[in-house]
Amino acid sequence: MENPDASLYFEIGDCSAATQDNQGAANFFAKAIELAPDYALAHWRLADVKAALGDEAGAIESYERVSQTDTQVHLRYLKIADFLIS
Repeated sequence: MENPDASLYFEIGDCSAATQDNQGAANFFAKAIELAPDYALAHWRLADVKAALGDEAGAIESYERVSQTDTQVHLRYLKIADFLIS
C-alpha cells in the first residue's frame, strides 16, 4: 500500500460505510477525492456518509461537487431510483 490509488480508498470507504463506520468511511472517501478530485462517485458517497453523520452542510457541499464533476452521474441515479419505484 505504498502508493494506493483513489479506487482503493473508495472501496475501503464503501466497506466502512457498509459496517456503519460512517466517520471512517468519510475519511476514506475524502482521501479518494484528494487523490482524484474529479471522482464524482466518491463525492456522492462522501455526501451520503456526511448526511448519516448529521453534517447537513457538508453533505450539501459534497452533493454539489457531484454535479460539478460529472453532470451525468446524478441522471444515472435518478434512472435507478425511477426503476426501483416502478
